[in-house]
Amino acid sequence: MTFEDSRRLYYDDLLKRAGEALSGRGWKVHLTGDSDKAREVVLKLVKQGESVGIPGSVTVREVGLIQPLSEKCRVVHHWIDAPRDVKDKLRREETRCDVFIHSPNAVSIDGYVVICDAYGNRVVG
Repeated sequence: MTFEDSRRLYYDDLLKRAGEALSGRGWKVHLTGDSDKAREVVLKLVKQGESVGIPGSVTVREVGLIQPLSEKCRVVHHWIDAPRDVKDKLRREETRCDVFIHSPNAVSIDGYVVICDAYGNRVVG
């Protein structure tokens, strides 16, 4: 077994344990270590025509969710070039959408989700 194989097994085990802990805390969990598969899961879960709020999640953007979601839903996000009052309005609107997608800053092995938020839109959602 190579070092990379051992490393992958270690992280797969951590992911599985964190997923089990999250499930035990009432979260519906879909585990994948692959951005393409994660995007597929989200696109299957979000229904055609729903509104989707996406706050300042870099992960959501890196996974490439905004464009395919925009093709089937109304996506609300404040990451646009606009005056502050427009962005503030969008931040509030994000939290009232049918679906709210963001990434936490951390997930602990025992199933706690950590979110740091400057405006409150990530926590409220």
